[in-house]
Amino acid sequence: MAERAIKLDWTAAGLDLKHRLSREHQNILEDFVEMTRPFEEAFETLQRNGVPAICQVLPLIYGLRIFLQGMLDGDQFLILHGYAEELLKQLNVGFSSLENDDLFLAAAFLDPAIKFSFTHGAENPEAVKSRTQAIVLEMMRRVELTRPPPEFRSEEPKVKRSKLFSFMDKEPRSSVSSRRDYFGSQCRNGVSAVSGFQMG
Repeated sequence: MAERAIKLDWTAAGLDLKHRLSREHQNILEDFVEMTRPFEEAFETLQRNGVPAICQVLPLIYGLRIFLQGMLDGDQFLILHGYAEELLKQLNVGFSSLENDDLFLAAAFLDPAIKFSFTHGAENPEAVKSRTQAIVLEMMRRVELTRPPPEFRSEEPKVKRSKLFSFMDKEPRSSVSSRRDYFGSQCRNGVSAVSGFQMG
């Protein structure tokens, strides 16, 4: 609505001069529209598929926070700095609890398009990254614990030896065995071991 008002030809619309925006107010409205574009993008992203994707929530919040802080640190939109400060305050108050929610952290990390890149927007990126690693490791441990005992597992399919890839393993292993060996060692070695993944 504000954007339409900016583009409106007041003369063609026949609006009386006394009801038109002054040049100063026109500039403020233009700055306001520009300043709120990231919020428009955030709302559109969350509504795109009808149901918000939980993996997008923290990246969007971090993105808005970075935008607002950058605006306050710069010399653009000076007349709207008070408004931006209030928006930033409300953003921090309203959504700070999500940064400590295991579900939101894990969801963002497990999205292949996001991985660890969302942590760059956190106030303490390394702390958020470490916490997320710990959460994902704990999830892996729980999955391992819920598996049936080895004696009840179905026999793994035989793996045909490949001459081309024989330099990698002396004995051919199934993909299940390989994954179990790798992830099992990650769980045993603790949180820092996850950094061995190329997660972004």
